[in-house]
Amino acid sequence: MEREGKKINTIKREEEKCVFCSTCARACPTQAIVVEKVFEGEVVVDHDTCTGCGSCVEICPTRAMHMPRSAPWEKPAKVESNPETCIFCGACEHVCPVDAIEVRREKVNYSRGEERSWTKTWEKIFREL
Repeated sequence: MEREGKKINTIKREEEKCVFCSTCARACPTQAIVVEKVFEGEVVVDHDTCTGCGSCVEICPTRAMHMPRSAPWEKPAKVESNPETCIFCGACEHVCPVDAIEVRREKVNYSRGEERSWTKTWEKIFREL
């Protein structure tokens, strides 16, 4: 649809920047956006080993890793992962100085073809995994 020479009601995904985190799908009030994540899995954090340094929080491209807030009188919470936004890229696992994080990929939803628009960079990364 166009109004005064401008398109309205369109969605443009910047292919070079999109990591398929599904944040847009969760934010859509009408559930009109569907995103199939590239990986399915889980992030396991060993809270006994975790020191709460926050390195994983800093490196996470989707902000899935976070430090839960706690009251001043409570024991400080350690890192947690949000599986809804996590893309299971493994950055948190690789940056953890005490090896307290394990990323477990259970399924890869990657196919090459016209139905998917993957960049050369993504294709290279998937082949290396």
